[in-house]
Amino acid sequence: MKARGARQAKAQAKLLAKSWNRGYSRLIGWGGRMQLKMEKRVVDGVTVIACKGRIVFGEEALALREMIRGLVPETKNIVIDLMNVSHIDSGGLGTLVGVYTSARKQGCMIRLANLHERMSDLLQMTKLLTVFDVFDSEAKAVKSFSSSVGA
Repeated sequence: MKARGARQAKAQAKLLAKSWNRGYSRLIGWGGRMQLKMEKRVVDGVTVIACKGRIVFGEEALALREMIRGLVPETKNIVIDLMNVSHIDSGGLGTLVGVYTSARKQGCMIRLANLHERMSDLLQMTKLLTVFDVFDSEAKAVKSFSSSVGA
């Protein structure tokens, strides 16, 4: 029974990721309560994923993973804007590390932008600030791709 539910959740996340990859924004949640909303746009050739809500273990983390997995073949530069993320748990952190690692293996760079103080502290405590390229703003993160080309 659990395996069937997991397969259904994964299939639903893949469908949602496909529609996000077509430029739509989607909402994930139960009973009308928002958990995670993602909006994809392209700024100066860099794909920006603006997240709003919570990145937590379950459908939210799976949807983020599937969305980025769908983008990696077509883009090499991604910024994940976390300005409007209210909460991230260990499952969400694990998802960020996982997508970062798999994207790097495929030649894609992921940068994080607009971390609030609690999230920055969490990344500091877990030593993940040494793993991720983190920027104060989306604009700085996007610009960093053009400056790293000449480096």
